[in-house]
Amino acid sequence: MYCVYFIVDPRDWRVFYVGFSGNFKWRMKGHLDHPQHESGERIKEILAAKQRPLFVRVEDFDTAANGLNGETFWIKQLRACGTELLNHAGQRKKKERLAEAEKLDTAGLENHGKRWKKTDRAVVLAAYEGGKDIGKLADRLGRTEEAVWDELATAIGLPQGHAGSKRNKGKRWNERDSEKAVKWYVKGIAIEAIALNLGRNTKGVWRHLARRGYRWMPDV
Repeated sequence: MYCVYFIVDPRDWRVFYVGFSGNFKWRMKGHLDHPQHESGERIKEILAAKQRPLFVRVEDFDTAANGLNGETFWIKQLRACGTELLNHAGQRKKKERLAEAEKLDTAGLENHGKRWKKTDRAVVLAAYEGGKDIGKLADRLGRTEEAVWDELATAIGLPQGHAGSKRNKGKRWNERDSEKAVKWYVKGIAIEAIALNLGRNTKGVWRHLARRGYRWMPDV
């Protein structure tokens, strides 16, 4: 999952940088631990003032190419509104940035793309049944959160989804998907797993289930 994010200065609540990443948590950590270039100098100032810059995840994308286009869009939009950004005026070649995005996508994930061990699969299933945080588990296993959900889906008898895919987001629900959502929800399968396999986001699944009369829905 790729995303565009803003960095906000808490001293004046202004956006001063627009970023793009395939691994938002890792990129955010990089900004704080190794601030570089113009944005890095601003971050150092904020940290020296004993404050912390705000990282706002603005929009998600299925591909790096779409994410790069999204970043360009937001930079243009904010500058058109008079926002002073510290992004470099000159953009590197798209091919170079796509290669960088692929590296960011798996940064710090030592097991990304590797075959799953039986012991890791058992850990995933036990964590799910115990109500543990899947995001933290993914970090611990050195994998993306989507990969963990995919593996979990297999373990509990669901077909694997396409990691990060929102192919049906905004589309009208058909009867088949509606029945699947209800069936899996009644079985106690996590909303995230249902959303992943149906190609929707969690908010959309919650709202649909609520319309079908199933349980209290969180504020979304």
